[in-house]
Amino acid sequence: MSAFPPAYDSHPSVGTTLTPYLQLSHRLSLAWLAYPILSIVFIIFRLILSGDSAQNAVDGAKDDLLSACLAAQEAAASTASMPRYMALASNELVVASTNAALSATRQALVLALTVMEAIINFIIDTYRSTLLCFLELIVRGALSIIISGLKEASDLIQSTASGLRTSIQNDVTSINSAIKSIVDKVNDVNPFGDITAPQFDVPDLSSLANLTLPSDLTDALTSLNSSLPSVSQLKSEVDDLVDTPFELVKKEINDTFLAFSFNSSVLPVPDRATLSFCDDMDTSTIDDLGNALVKMTKIGIIILAVLALLLLAASCFWEW
Repeated sequence: MSAFPPAYDSHPSVGTTLTPYLQLSHRLSLAWLAYPILSIVFIIFRLILSGDSAQNAVDGAKDDLLSACLAAQEAAASTASMPRYMALASNELVVASTNAALSATRQALVLALTVMEAIINFIIDTYRSTLLCFLELIVRGALSIIISGLKEASDLIQSTASGLRTSIQNDVTSINSAIKSIVDKVNDVNPFGDITAPQFDVPDLSSLANLTLPSDLTDALTSLNSSLPSVSQLKSEVDDLVDTPFELVKKEINDTFLAFSFNSSVLPVPDRATLSFCDDMDTSTIDDLGNALVKMTKIGIIILAVLALLLLAASCFWEW
């Protein structure tokens, strides 16, 4: 690369009227296209772009520094707020332990009532079974004896009445036969004609054949015997009678404990620590550095521009 563009001097021609192709004005208009001047122009453009990039880099550095400071500030605030976080975790443990203790107390009370209920039912069942069996034996046995006696008495009355009816009918028939026999013998010796033997009507006496004790009494006793509760029914009713108050108490305990729940709102919690040391952060050093870079860039541009003008003037002078 040469320092100056090639000169296009016209060689003097003797005895001709031809002029050079490039005149002085043309060469002067092309003087700025010298390699050094073009290089300086490119360097000036590069410095201008670098100046803008330097300002952007300074702004980015300030943003990065502020972000790092804010992150450090948040980390420091979290470290300073460690008692708050520990208190929150401790409160949750206290709440969980308290609720677990309440649940265990509820279960213990319900279990105690269940055991007490089972013991009372066992004691009652020990005497109840014997008493109920004895009462059932007496009541049902007495009713069975009375019902059987009434049936026997009814059968006896019916058989006695039926025998009495048959005996009366047989006696009336025998009397009629005796009277007829006597009249027949009298008629055999009576010269005056036959005598008609009187006859007594044999009574029907069907009411004696159907004579029984009233069935209402027997039916009432049978119905009473059938309606008496069995031992298992009495046992179930007594169990329900004993279990009802215990079940009501269990329900009341469950409802009371379920309605009560301990939460962490009643426990104290320290306030979160706040730190702000980034608000007063001094970034003047970065600003000064950025300003210095911009200033140096501008000075370099001015120097290079002056140098380019000087080279352009020298080139024009050389062409001249």
